[in-house]
Amino acid sequence: MDVCLQKTETYILSDSIDKPGILNEISKAYTVIKERTRNREQCLYDTFDWRLYNKGFTLVREATLYRLNSVPKDRALAASSMKSRIQPRFWWEFPDGPLKEMLKSCLSVRALLPLAKIQAHSQTLRILNQDEKTVLQIHLDDLLVGDVQPKRRLACNVRLQPVRGYEMALHEFRVFLHKLGLRPEKVNEFAIVLEATGKQPGDYSSKLKLSLSPEWPGNVAAKKIFVYLLNVMRQNEEGIIGDVDTEFLHDFRVAIRRTRSALTQIKGVLPEAITERYKRDFANLGKLTSRLRDLDVYLLKEDEYRNMLPEDLGSHLEPVFETMRRERKREHQKLVRALTAAAYRRTIESWQDFLSQPEAATNDAAKNSNKPVLGLASKFIWKKYSQVVALGQAITDASPDPELHNLRIECKKLRYLLEFFASLFPEKKITNIIKQVKKLQDNLGEFNDLYVQQKHLTEFLNSGSKNEIQQSSVAAIGGLTALLFQRQQVVRQAFAQALGQFSNPGTAALFGKLMSSDPA
Repeated sequence: MDVCLQKTETYILSDSIDKPGILNEISKAYTVIKERTRNREQCLYDTFDWRLYNKGFTLVREATLYRLNSVPKDRALAASSMKSRIQPRFWWEFPDGPLKEMLKSCLSVRALLPLAKIQAHSQTLRILNQDEKTVLQIHLDDLLVGDVQPKRRLACNVRLQPVRGYEMALHEFRVFLHKLGLRPEKVNEFAIVLEATGKQPGDYSSKLKLSLSPEWPGNVAAKKIFVYLLNVMRQNEEGIIGDVDTEFLHDFRVAIRRTRSALTQIKGVLPEAITERYKRDFANLGKLTSRLRDLDVYLLKEDEYRNMLPEDLGSHLEPVFETMRRERKREHQKLVRALTAAAYRRTIESWQDFLSQPEAATNDAAKNSNKPVLGLASKFIWKKYSQVVALGQAITDASPDPELHNLRIECKKLRYLLEFFASLFPEKKITNIIKQVKKLQDNLGEFNDLYVQQKHLTEFLNSGSKNEIQQSSVAAIGGLTALLFQRQQVVRQAFAQALGQFSNPGTAALFGKLMSSDPA
């Protein structure tokens, strides 16, 4: 259930006055009732890729109460109390209300992970007036990091909790604290605790955040790209093995695809034998993850698929999803075995060893290894852009679906090149170009997804599974396949417009000018 949010005001005690000192000063100036010291524990949450932090939020749990705060002002925005101590991991596991909706908009399919625990020893004082009525509550909080040893004391706070109707008492107490040398402060417990535990907000992102210098040799720049992608892969291994959420596998796969794309497209910067070896190794690794990712996508769309059909028909899709869930469990176990096997470790470690080797100019160096990366990047990007335009313009209404699939793959390669080398070009211009590519890629991606979904549903019907399900489920699969086909035709009709926007003279001029200009 949702709960009412109450504003408090916080002061941090300084070296000049400690907790016993402030207690003594308050007791001398006011009639006070001391309540029993209360110990409370809070836990801070975010996703692996810091989605709440990046939106300016923190999520705090105390017992069964979850509270979403704004980072800049440390102000409570929404709160909800769980009926039990079972800790939700995904937004859809929270009770209906504002907190659930805000989490939904931030988290998508990512799981909440505990970042750190705060232990607070709170002494509550009730300030009484002449009628012995409580006019203000004061909380003295000792904050400690609860999941490190030895426990580290962070701060001692004085929190003022006003009582409705006694605003003057609050004002007078503020003046009293001011005379003691205390000032109200915005206390960002999130930042304080993370600093104490050594965690760095934003230390993981699947997005490429590379900084290349235009004069770097091609092999140096390429290794910088490969090292970044390898780190992304390794950071996601534990989450895949623990089956925390589906995005660990997604990010892992994207890093593999980008690595393969860079090995193929950034030509002549690494020794040919190295390039060919790791193209094969990463292609094999990508194949190990493909079926599991396909099943993840289907299962994430379960509610969407059901809602596409009439209610009495949508329920008959359950045998399909139950079959997928069983297969997913087997595929996940297979991938875990692969990721924990010696062969995978040897591949990753040998690749890491190669990337860490210092560069040396030799007579047998790859032809582009010592050329400045800016010129290489411009050449590679322009060539791929020209190929994409030519492929797109050759597609007609009569072209078979696989031709659009091939164009999608080439668009993806172009986007990867742009992202690899984005730091070499003016930010606003390269961002605009990437957006143009993404619009076409999104159209082609949706078209391909719909094609693949229909294909797999048809294969399901034609497999032995058909004999295991009722005729009503067969009808539901048939109805869903028909609806997916209708949607695919709509997307295909939108393709011409998406391609036209991408290949118009303005976009071509923007590409040409940027790829031939000095980034400075």
